Amino acid sequence: MTSIAKRFERKGYIARTTSPLYQRVKLVNLTQEGRQLANEWRGIMQAMLSRVEEVLTTQELEQFTVLILKVARAFQDNGSLKPQEKKASSRKITIEEWSVHVGFFYPNTTKSY
Repeated sequence: MTSIAKRFERKGYIARTTSPLYQRVKLVNLTQEGRQLANEWRGIMQAMLSRVEEVLTTQELEQFTVLILKVARAFQDNGSLKPQEKKASSRKITIEEWSVHVGFFYPNTTKSY
């Protein structure tokens, strides 16, 4: 989120200031240019929504809304769009399992690690 804010600040869309009450808190406000851009995009989004409403029935629009919110939540919950690395999971193995894996065998050993 910070990198996005930095980009918006560099482009002049937002201004960040330190909170007078809590020094660790940054306040973010739209600049005049940011407000203009937001209003411009609001108009674009309204036009797009109007086109969708023209081609969908009321029931289809309800289904579309449910699905688009579900997709949005999936992107929110999973964060980054970068390919996910598989996380190594840990599990307990017996010495027999370990010794077979590394080429040793110790019979009658049942201790787990």
